[in-house]
Amino acid sequence: MHHCAYFDYWGRGTTVTVSNENDASPTLFPLVQCNPGSAETITVGCLANDFSPNSVTFQWTDASGTNLPAVQYPPTVKNNKYTGVSVISVTKSDWDLRKSFKCAVTHPGGQTSLSIKKVIQPKAPSCTETKAPITMKLNKSSPKEMFNNNQARFDCVISGEDETTVDQFQITWQVNGAIQNISEQGSLGGIKTSTMSLSLHESLSNVRCSASKDNVTVFQDLPPPKIDGKEPKVTVHILPVEGIDANPSEVTLVCLVVSSVEQDYYIAWAEHIGQNTPIYQDGIDFPPQNTDKGYFVTSIYTTNKTKWQNQMFSCNVWPAGVKKPMITRNVSNSINNSIEYLLSKLSPALSCTDEAIDEEDEYSSLWSTTLSFIFLFISSLLYNMIFTMVTMK
Repeated sequence: MHHCAYFDYWGRGTTVTVSNENDASPTLFPLVQCNPGSAETITVGCLANDFSPNSVTFQWTDASGTNLPAVQYPPTVKNNKYTGVSVISVTKSDWDLRKSFKCAVTHPGGQTSLSIKKVIQPKAPSCTETKAPITMKLNKSSPKEMFNNNQARFDCVISGEDETTVDQFQITWQVNGAIQNISEQGSLGGIKTSTMSLSLHESLSNVRCSASKDNVTVFQDLPPPKIDGKEPKVTVHILPVEGIDANPSEVTLVCLVVSSVEQDYYIAWAEHIGQNTPIYQDGIDFPPQNTDKGYFVTSIYTTNKTKWQNQMFSCNVWPAGVKKPMITRNVSNSINNSIEYLLSKLSPALSCTDEAIDEEDEYSSLWSTTLSFIFLFISSLLYNMIFTMVTMK
């Protein structure tokens, strides 16, 4: 059985494709504005992914069933499957009250819907004895420091109002339950610090710092990072500038790192000029986002159009603590990314949404109990803020 579907894209005429695939209903994902700041409205979106043919209709309603005005963007195609997006604006007061908004999608392959509301993140429990005369902080070196130094550094810092009391506490270290012989300690002005360095392999262990005096013991643990042994999926996207208040002489690249478990990454951008050694620079990194398909880490890098026309750029990703080379993905003006990547076709308000994950069946079983989907979503307002940050930098 064959069917013929047309793809109508604004400004490009009509493209006709023929496919022998059956109708594929879309999978829906929520999109939420990253940071509204002082704005009175929040942009909320609904992403329909992997559907065919491209005929799809979005309908938004509030908790009372009232239809809401929305903006629907033309669908994009990749591997004969389409992706479409619709967004609405809701008041910040309604969003903070956790009012629900429903996105219903009608498609020849079937109807589906999802509800979106603000998710309240639970507060992490404190590991410090509240009645102890000291407080403790246990810190680990950043992924960048670990990569550059080929080892991990742990800093255990205790502090208190009484300098003499703080100095009397003895700090000890344990790695996977084994006590470490760490003699280097320093105390000054009511603050006492102990530092321990471990190899990259040892840094994947459970680390505990304890401070003891008489019958009082305070401790904190840093559990080993979760590593599933699988290489994360790394893709590079080009952020469009059409229709937004952006510097026309700049090009913004987005690197998306996807893994099934939460990990720390060192993400470095490189500019390749001929045969010269690449110049590595940091981008603007965003915190991990938890979804039912895994974890997403985003890094943004901005360059000028002169360099973009003549150079190759790469996003280099290193999972912290793993003795493996960096994962590199290249992008340049000569590579046609306009269809390959979702971001290059969607509205600027959707500049930090996730590209569809091919391994949907694999991830869905791991996150079936997830309370809600949380996707990184940069609105046009935040996009302008990022450009301002990059300019100031």
